[in-house]
Amino acid sequence: MVAIKGGTFKMGDFGETHSEEKLPYTREFDDGPVHDVTLDDFSMSKHKVTVGDYDVYTAANGLQGGYLGSNQSAR
Repeated sequence: MVAIKGGTFKMGDFGETHSEEKLPYTREFDDGPVHDVTLDDFSMSKHKVTVGDYDVYTAANGLQGGYLGSNQSAR
């Protein structure tokens, strides 16, 4: 696991102007107005885990939570 420092960033549609960091805007239908988002410190795996990887893990260990379900065998 890798420790990631939390912080605050701006999220949303910047409209006709770009953000202070000159980031583009998307104008997606579900974009909301620009607002501050603050995240606490968190950890993330440094290795990619796909849904398929997780399904194999849960199926092999008899755990629920995978998309295959607990009663199906891993592919």
